Amino acid sequence: MNVVLANDYETIRELAKVVLQQDIATLYTERDKAFSAKDFKMAGRISGKINRRVIEFNLNYPKEEKYLDLHWMTEKGAVGFVEMMCHESRGLWKLETGRGNNSPGKIPVIKRKLLEVYSGSIWVDKNEGVLILEVL
Repeated sequence: MNVVLANDYETIRELAKVVLQQDIATLYTERDKAFSAKDFKMAGRISGKINRRVIEFNLNYPKEEKYLDLHWMTEKGAVGFVEMMCHESRGLWKLETGRGNNSPGKIPVIKRKLLEVYSGSIWVDKNEGVLILEVL
């Protein structure tokens, strides 16, 4: 039996992340079925659910101040979330995009888009799966 201490935030966060991953996997399966059925309206709704679920995780279980974990979001959802959270919040933000391992063709679409949108104010961290955004 696993025992979790109430003050062990990292453990609680990691458990919440496992639940998030399971929820997201289910939602992506549903979205793929909607796309296969050419039900693009439903696929769009499910994409919205995916993004909201990841946002909820970030707000409830922040890794650190000014840190956003964008794994599993859609490109559009990630860009909108970064814009919403970083707007008028000066300083350096860490944006965890991952390396694209789970993206189609292994191309990190969120990372690529954020580098494009915030060109001149963003760079890749020593951890290649993290971007640093400077908000002035």
